[in-house]
Amino acid sequence: MYRINSQSTAMNTKSNSASPLSLSPASPLRPLCRLLALSFAAATCSAVAMFAGVVHAQSNTLPISESTTGTTPADGSGLPGGPATGLSLVLPAGSVVGGNGANPSVSLSSIGGAGGSGANGGDPTGDGGIGGTAGQVSFTESAGSAINSNSTAGAAVQLISNGGVDGTAGKMSNEDGMPGHPGSGGNSAGVQMTQSATINSSIGWNGGTPGTTAIALTANGGAAAQPLGSDGAQGDGTQTGPSGATGGAGGAVNYTLTQGSVISAGAGVLATSQGGAGGGGYGAYSNAGEGIGGKGGAGGSGGQITIVTGSASGSSPTIIATGAPTAATGAVIPIDASGNTATAAVLAAGIQAQSLGAAGGAGGSGDGGSGKAGAGGAAGSGGNVGIGMTETNVSTIGYAAAGVLAQSIGGSGGNGPGAGGMFYAKAGNGGVGGNGGNIVIGMQEQQGVGWPTSVISTAGDESIGVAAQSVGGGGGAGGSVQVGAILGTIGLGGKGESGGDSGTVSVSNGVAANGNSPAQAGFIISTLGELSSALIAQSIGGGGGTGGSASGTAVGPVAYVVGGSGGSGGDAGSPGTAQVSILNEGIISTSGAHAKGMVAQAVGGGGGDGGSAQALTTSAQLNVNVAVGGSGGSGGNAGDVTGTNNGEVLTNGSDAWGLLSQSIAGGGGNGGVSKSDAFQFVATNAIPSVSLNASIGGSGGDGGSSGNVSAANNGVIVTAGAGAHGIVAQSIAGGGGNGGDSSALSASASAGKGSTLDITVALGGSGGEGGTAGSVTVDNSASSFIWTLGDSANAIFAQSVGGGGGSGGFGKGDTRFLGSSDAGGTSTVSLGGLGGKGSQGGTVTVTNEGNIMTMGDSANGIFAQSVGGGGGLATGGTASGSGGKFSEKLTIGGSTETGSSGVGGQVNATTTPPSLPMAEPQRVSLHSRSAAAVVLRVRARRRANPP
Repeated sequence: MYRINSQSTAMNTKSNSASPLSLSPASPLRPLCRLLALSFAAATCSAVAMFAGVVHAQSNTLPISESTTGTTPADGSGLPGGPATGLSLVLPAGSVVGGNGANPSVSLSSIGGAGGSGANGGDPTGDGGIGGTAGQVSFTESAGSAINSNSTAGAAVQLISNGGVDGTAGKMSNEDGMPGHPGSGGNSAGVQMTQSATINSSIGWNGGTPGTTAIALTANGGAAAQPLGSDGAQGDGTQTGPSGATGGAGGAVNYTLTQGSVISAGAGVLATSQGGAGGGGYGAYSNAGEGIGGKGGAGGSGGQITIVTGSASGSSPTIIATGAPTAATGAVIPIDASGNTATAAVLAAGIQAQSLGAAGGAGGSGDGGSGKAGAGGAAGSGGNVGIGMTETNVSTIGYAAAGVLAQSIGGSGGNGPGAGGMFYAKAGNGGVGGNGGNIVIGMQEQQGVGWPTSVISTAGDESIGVAAQSVGGGGGAGGSVQVGAILGTIGLGGKGESGGDSGTVSVSNGVAANGNSPAQAGFIISTLGELSSALIAQSIGGGGGTGGSASGTAVGPVAYVVGGSGGSGGDAGSPGTAQVSILNEGIISTSGAHAKGMVAQAVGGGGGDGGSAQALTTSAQLNVNVAVGGSGGSGGNAGDVTGTNNGEVLTNGSDAWGLLSQSIAGGGGNGGVSKSDAFQFVATNAIPSVSLNASIGGSGGDGGSSGNVSAANNGVIVTAGAGAHGIVAQSIAGGGGNGGDSSALSASASAGKGSTLDITVALGGSGGEGGTAGSVTVDNSASSFIWTLGDSANAIFAQSVGGGGGSGGFGKGDTRFLGSSDAGGTSTVSLGGLGGKGSQGGTVTVTNEGNIMTMGDSANGIFAQSVGGGGGLATGGTASGSGGKFSEKLTIGGSTETGSSGVGGQVNATTTPPSLPMAEPQRVSLHSRSAAAVVLRVRARRRANPP
């Protein structure tokens, strides 16, 4: 069908009256045969044809390098950094730029000046200056020019607009005193580039060193200044450390490729916008009062990225990139303090667009008679990313070399530090994770073209064809505390903060028909390698931060410690609201294990675990000891997901599903463990002695709820591999977190017969409730076809699963009394935690009006299932006691009523008479004894009550 022209990177088609987007009723298998032939041809020939067409131009111009930098004030001035002017360059027709040294062939940079440091020695010291703003950088490569680079630099064409870094506060000259505030990072004004000619970067991989990237566009915000290590607020009374400074914002990045080629022995086009990191808060120490640490500074947000390739005029630009030779090739990174290292693969995509939020700064510690640590700073958010491609060919070879990758990732929240204090200490809370931005990728042929001609191909393991990912940043972890005092102590672990929410994601390979407007063909997307899926759209919420632990020791009557609660997981949308959509109007081909054709997923972030709590007291007449584990954070919700195939999808490999559409909520975090030990030595019989000892495990967080899922096939899906289902559609709610265990030990000793009372209580934490699952709808329409050839490869697998409840924590209480049998008594209560409720599965509806064929063992035509979540196990408790005039023991196992199971939803499967003639008369055709045409299951997961 295809004629490969070795002198060109384009692929041409002969005229053909049949459209693959609308199967002909007269011959339903002929388009399928054409699909098989074309897909395999695309997988094996496209990359070879593109690389064969590389032409190395001869340079006649020296490299171009221009830069502007803002002024940096003198140290001690505290003045802001100067702004950098913008740059604009046009490479006229007829120009050929070369370069074979260590510098890029074209380098334009605008960098804001660093802020001046503050004045030293004052109280407070001088504030640092803010970083200067960078100017906009613009470059145009006109048609008829060329850039041919043999440079060993990071990129052949490098455009940079980076904000200036902040100035630090002045250095303190005395131990007591107050530091000034550091400055904030400068902002970037952005980068833009228009390309209408060829750029060739010929220096490839050298051992672990990546090849030179063809085009690198960078617009980063300046980082905030960090506290000086030796400085912090210190003095008498209440002391509060200054807060950290804010990182600068990343600028917008715009790249347009109208015609010509990007040919690289390394990465192709790399566009990055990242916010500057937030500064840390200053610590504080009070000689006799309270020390309060400063809050961490917020991270800067990434800017918007827009990439447009091709044009309506019919030009067909080409992008070629080369990944690592093997998985073990790349950057060597340290992994521990012992000097051990690992090798991380370096991504080398054809097009890579990343908008990244920066991490928030850590909070400052607090210490003194009592201490409160500052909270971590909020993270910056990722910006929106949009990529539009028309009549464009992209080809990569090598490991981890994606064709097109678009990511918006929120930064991680700053961690809360620990705190000191003789009597009271509260650790810092974590900072909120940054949100991921919205992502849109659209690919289409020239208007009026009904059959795909443009190709995106990859050849290498873990080399995805096209991927769009919006990811929320993780919440910062709470700080931990260890506190001890003679008279009594209170210790509170810091709370973990919530993860960031992820944005909406839409990926369209072609344009669906709308009213009188016909469908517009998409691209051929072909991958060859394991874990190399063709088309991916993902929205993933950030995980909640872990709560900080707390431990307290007192040689005195009172100890009260509480572990920090875990942060909630970030949402990937909400049930009932569209979050992720994926559409195929072209041809998709994968060859390799786990290489799926189409993937659409919304995944809520998991809740953070609660912090543990441990208390220990030693006293005489009065002893009050309490330890409470932190609660687990709730799981994030997931929104609605839609996957639609109107073209052709062919996969060849085990677990290489044709179309996957999933909404998965985050699970709740586990509750923190608690432990309380109390030791009492009765010094006199004249005063009654009392010991109260309580240990309470943290509750598990509730699971998030998942959204509604739909999957539709209006074309052809063919899979060849074990477990390679045609369509998988699932809505899976998050499970509840488990409750924390608890243990309490009380030991008393008395030589006399005075009145004594020991009361010991141990309560296990309750399990969290499971989330509710959404509905699942699958439609295999008339004139469509699903064919699976492998064992255990169902044509349609539809499932809605409610979240299971978390198990309750175990309670263990133990009391020991040594002394006269008439001296007193003990009372011990131990309760196991309650199991969490399981939740409901949603309605599952499968409608088949097309044609289904399975040929492997245990390969069902339609498998539809709705499953209620199982109730969490109620956990028992144990209690033991001895000595004294009386000894009471009460053990209560956790109730099972709250751990009831959820029920499955309604399941419907409908088939209608075939609209297409088949080789056999059945519309659902099976070639295995162990397969079933339609399997319907409604389940409620139940657990027997414990004895």
